[in-house]
Amino acid sequence: MLKNVINSIVPAACASALAVGLIAGIAVVSSGAENQDYYLGVTEPVKDKEPFIRYGITLVHLQDDFWKGMAYGMVEETKKVGGKIVQVSIAGKYGNMAEQYAQIEAMMTKGIDVLVLGPSAYDGFDPMLAKVKAKGITVIAAGIPLGSKLADYGVVMSDFDVGKRMGEALCEHRPKDKATFQTLVLPGPAGAEWTKLRVDGLKESAKSCAGEEIISAPVGGEISLAYALATTSDMITKNPDASFVWAPAGGLGLGAIQAVKQRHAKMQVIASSLVRPDFQAMDEGTLLGVNTEPAILMGRLMVQYSIRRKLGLPTPLIKTDPGFSYPVVLTPTRILTEANYKQYPYEQTDIPPTDWSIDAFQ
Repeated sequence: MLKNVINSIVPAACASALAVGLIAGIAVVSSGAENQDYYLGVTEPVKDKEPFIRYGITLVHLQDDFWKGMAYGMVEETKKVGGKIVQVSIAGKYGNMAEQYAQIEAMMTKGIDVLVLGPSAYDGFDPMLAKVKAKGITVIAAGIPLGSKLADYGVVMSDFDVGKRMGEALCEHRPKDKATFQTLVLPGPAGAEWTKLRVDGLKESAKSCAGEEIISAPVGGEISLAYALATTSDMITKNPDASFVWAPAGGLGLGAIQAVKQRHAKMQVIASSLVRPDFQAMDEGTLLGVNTEPAILMGRLMVQYSIRRKLGLPTPLIKTDPGFSYPVVLTPTRILTEANYKQYPYEQTDIPPTDWSIDAFQ
């Protein structure tokens, strides 16, 4: 069953790139089913060799499963294949660039080989990254877009495609008894490039979905359950006949779900970034679907691609993409619904253990 899931979410290019690596005689960790669960067929895992790579990590926050999962993935992967996590720091929230600048300065004094940057802002990191690069440190753009050409590569998703895929799912499930329908949109905070790209993708899908009207809340809100609850509730009051609520992140999705339930609205939510309460909401029918954001897998891939670059091994799927100013690994994502979520290995790819914390690790 898992093999079918992998085949359905990994592009055909993955298989050919993987075959090239195997023909080249790469020394890999066991290629059994257990390891394939971890990597979704993106790459064959390899082990580091001494002296091990030293990683410094700075992420936006650890308040949701996306950023927490990424840190968890890196920590767990280095335990399996070698490597040293020197420091894990957080900005605290989007926009806290000064905090990340200071964290990167501190990491450089500790002798890191790889900087993993989950940027709290799209622009403004070039001056610091120039210092990092001058010391020969590899820069990985983690999870979301970074407006810099100084990153060596990124392990990311196509946020435009995420938004478009979510919009296409709405159109596919549009009300059969309505010539037109409304989608309420929570666009996310100002200055977050990934949310803007997702909204752009949604608007693109709407162009080919006859009768869809997009109604958006103001840009600038927080990514929090409380904000989404209040904003969605207000939008439902103004648009009681809307069919859907579109939310670009897990916390916003949870708030939207709660608002729809509280208002007894005949609407369904679609969100991105899988969280545990989503399963009940899908079973109940309030949540139409959720786009996966396999952050644990992203963390594992950052370690795996760092090792491959160090050892001179092939790096399958690193490619140029018009949406980024550096080469990227586009992590596979998909829409989960009530019909298929039980077949998806989310505990190994998307959602870290509830009792895991970076404090315990450090």
